[in-house]
Amino acid sequence: MDINTTYDKLSGQLTIRSGLSDGQAKTAGTTTATSAKASTTGQSATQNLNLDSAYISPVLQAKLQTEALQTQFTKTLAAKFEELDIDVSRPITLTQGADGKVTVSGDHPDKAAIEKLFTDVPTLTEAFTALSKTSSDLASMTSSQSASLVRTNGYAAYLKQIQSSASSGDFFYSYMDGAASTYFG
Repeated sequence: MDINTTYDKLSGQLTIRSGLSDGQAKTAGTTTATSAKASTTGQSATQNLNLDSAYISPVLQAKLQTEALQTQFTKTLAAKFEELDIDVSRPITLTQGADGKVTVSGDHPDKAAIEKLFTDVPTLTEAFTALSKTSSDLASMTSSQSASLVRTNGYAAYLKQIQSSASSGDFFYSYMDGAASTYFG
């Protein structure tokens, strides 16, 4: 069974769709993983990198771990869905309530079977919880790193301005594609 999953860390929802996601664009707050019924050949980026290395930034390490977790979760779901003959031709959106129970949002012909699967196999619920937590942690780390870069660039711009003849009214702040930069004109 070929499925792909998209986890939206802003809403905490995992959407499962039929087929492979070749060239699927990533939007803000989402991570995509794909599973094919046959075992894949080749190595993923996480297998090529030692995640315990002191040379990998914590943000990159968290990103790779989150992607590896989602890929494994997707493969496991694909196997379980095929075993239970669950229809993936319609998107399936999973959410987790405050009680920790994984539920299917909206109407789906196999809603009861999917929810029973998560009840009967607690490791799937634990994996979904872990995916949610690591995605949230990654978002927090990325946000902190961006704030740190803004402060660093702002200070560098301030030091540059002290040595220039420009007035403080010539200060510029630019934010594009998640990166911020500051400078004096």
